[in-house]
Amino acid sequence: MKDAAADLASIRALLQAGQFEPAINHCMELVQALPDLWEAWYLLGCACRGAGDLANAQMALRGVLQAQPDNLPALRELAQVLELMDELVAATEIYRRIYHLDPTDSFASLKRGDILSALGRSSDALACYRAVLAGDPDNLAGLLSAGHAARALGEKPAAIDNYRRACRAHPTSGTAWHSLANLKDYVFSDAELDAMEHSLAAGSEQDAAALGTLFALGSAYDQRGEFDRAWSCYRRGNRLGESLRPWSAEAFQAEVDAVIEAFPAQQLAVTSRTPPSQPSPIFIVGLPRSGSTLVEQILASHSAIEGTRELPSLPRLTRSLRSRSDPRQRYPHIVASLGPGDLELLGRDYLNACAPQLRSGRAFFTDKLPNNFLHIGFIQMLFPGAPIVHVYRNPLDCCVANLRHHFARQQNFAYSEERMAHYFNQYRRLMAHWEGLLPGRIVNVGYEQLVTDPEGEITRLLEALGVGFEESCQRFYQSGREVHTASSEQVRQPIYTSSIGIWKRYAAQLGDLQALLAR
Repeated sequence: MKDAAADLASIRALLQAGQFEPAINHCMELVQALPDLWEAWYLLGCACRGAGDLANAQMALRGVLQAQPDNLPALRELAQVLELMDELVAATEIYRRIYHLDPTDSFASLKRGDILSALGRSSDALACYRAVLAGDPDNLAGLLSAGHAARALGEKPAAIDNYRRACRAHPTSGTAWHSLANLKDYVFSDAELDAMEHSLAAGSEQDAAALGTLFALGSAYDQRGEFDRAWSCYRRGNRLGESLRPWSAEAFQAEVDAVIEAFPAQQLAVTSRTPPSQPSPIFIVGLPRSGSTLVEQILASHSAIEGTRELPSLPRLTRSLRSRSDPRQRYPHIVASLGPGDLELLGRDYLNACAPQLRSGRAFFTDKLPNNFLHIGFIQMLFPGAPIVHVYRNPLDCCVANLRHHFARQQNFAYSEERMAHYFNQYRRLMAHWEGLLPGRIVNVGYEQLVTDPEGEITRLLEALGVGFEESCQRFYQSGREVHTASSEQVRQPIYTSSIGIWKRYAAQLGDLQALLAR
């Protein structure tokens, strides 16, 4: 065993150094000599995960657990592997078992809650977060996650309570302050506004924690009608976000160029085929803060349409095609060589990835990920009959709404007026390309038209999608479905028009943005 101990120590050193292939080779030699040395099998699973060989990582770890069902390190490693493999339901069961074996492992309960939330099971997720808070009432992740789950369920008072507790226990947490502001209609008290100002004064405004606080403070001044002070806070937040979140205008323009080049008219013209069977996706695209959540909520109120959430399935599919070693065989250029059989398999992969989100058995489901406007051509190839709904908004209103919003992740283009305008102009260029290639195939919904003539626009939208009109779509705000986006509170009230022309509040500050959009 002395030699085995030395071998195990050597393998751990290789793992720590990120040398996964040598670690795998060493593990294989060891388990061949000592097949019942379960620590070596566990390290093999770790090494395989590090190397991206998830199938063999799972096999090694399940072998350990067959012999030692309560092996916590192996269970924790397997849970991570299953997450990476998108086997989310299985991962939740592993995290549940970990927490059962070790009730002090709050991370396992939090992770299980996060996955359940991602699967649209916020009630179950909330139970996980409350279990953590029962043992650690001031746990920041637990408080915020409980607030997010309650908000998704429409339990606004519970969401506010959790966010306030987070702010009191962690006054320097920008995420806690921003979570309150993100409720949109939450009114900050004088004491809370002072606490945010004090938090910024006491720390460095260059710290990431200040980002959420600056946007929350902007929201607080907005509520008070102090629009110049509000815009000053948003600008400070955007300057910090720009420094923390890299984004390249040149790279994005090159991406749009590549998509336009990869999808000429003839490519889309030859892909007519039988799409996969139901349930069928309805893709909702556009820009963030354009009204896409409102459109999804309206559609999800129809008896034939299941609302989901911002599904990552299509971007993951395109990323898998981008990872190929030969640049000519990467997305988007690879689409020219995809035959009907390839497209059928890719369509099945997409539907299988969406399946855990679907529980109602309805004929259609929504895939509302605004940035999927980049992939409209690919969508048309995968699902020739699938409806594509494009939600758009006044350019200045849309850009200002993004510049006032702190995004939890991605959307790095929204952290300066220059970035935002460039992104918007490229989006507009690409949408013009799709409209030229697919005349009449894209259902365009203008936010301003929708909120000023909801009955007429909702009727037109449902007719364009081929589903009958239902009165429930006009009473979308009465739906009890979970909503996980920043607009969750806004779509739980009747349609209003007060968001039209919000840019005028800051008109004196927007000369540069207007000039950039006019390019």
